[in-house]
Amino acid sequence: MDRTQAKRSPSPQPGPSLSGWTVLITRPAENAEPVLNAFRQAGVAAVLTPAIEFSSLVDENRERLDSLLRRLRADDGWLVLPSPTAIRALFEVLGSPGQGPDPLGSIRLATIGAGSARALASHGRRPEFESPRPAGAALAQALPAKPGEPVGIVGSAQSRPELRQGLAARGLSVEFVPIYETIPSPSGLAGLHCRLEQLCRARGGSLEKPKAILLVSSPSAVDAIAESTINVKGLLEGVIWVAIGPTTRQRLEWLSLANGAVIESASPETEMLVQAAREAVAAAEARPS
Repeated sequence: MDRTQAKRSPSPQPGPSLSGWTVLITRPAENAEPVLNAFRQAGVAAVLTPAIEFSSLVDENRERLDSLLRRLRADDGWLVLPSPTAIRALFEVLGSPGQGPDPLGSIRLATIGAGSARALASHGRRPEFESPRPAGAALAQALPAKPGEPVGIVGSAQSRPELRQGLAARGLSVEFVPIYETIPSPSGLAGLHCRLEQLCRARGGSLEKPKAILLVSSPSAVDAIAESTINVKGLLEGVIWVAIGPTTRQRLEWLSLANGAVIESASPETEMLVQAAREAVAAAEARPS
């Protein structure tokens, strides 16, 4: 398996043409529009086939969430908002500042990634701290908090532990409240299968080497695709992959799912995903037939 990593760059350079290729966006529908638009503006056929969807956990964790926010207000603590999805889920429950008093009050906010900072700004707040790199471990190292200070985190039940562990290792008082989880999307996965079969038929009727690029943004999306295709022989044969971040790529490799080319995009920014797709095509086309 060929593997390349797309390094973050402020101005990606044009790469190989994506003409004739179809990009299948497997992230949840709520997060897909900017990526779909970026590929379409680049002249690429892009289709939304979400492998996962979000399910709220706020009702079962509302008491914990309210308790955490009270503690952070009282003790001048930090609240880490690791993703646009976490921000959307939180403000859907609490309401935005423009709809009344600021629901977060004096709590200091920290975000991971440019997308999270933009999502927070759309609700009338700006983070007091932005992670220097779009990774939980980077925020854990750099957050300007002192030992003993309370730090709350809200996010996905499937979130990786590096952020929590890194903050706790610095002597911070860390509490995590899951407010959503990701689950497989039956309709999205059915659409993914249908699109792949259509692309295979267009290449001569056999399940071999469709000109398809699968964009996967999380290990849970990889797991959903793997489970849904386990009994569909050859459906993923020859597909090339763009994985957002190292954990997603590692999950692909661990499951031996990507038999074609796979490239890791170090950044979830849309222009870098288009660049990563170009590099994935170049890697695939360079392989011996």
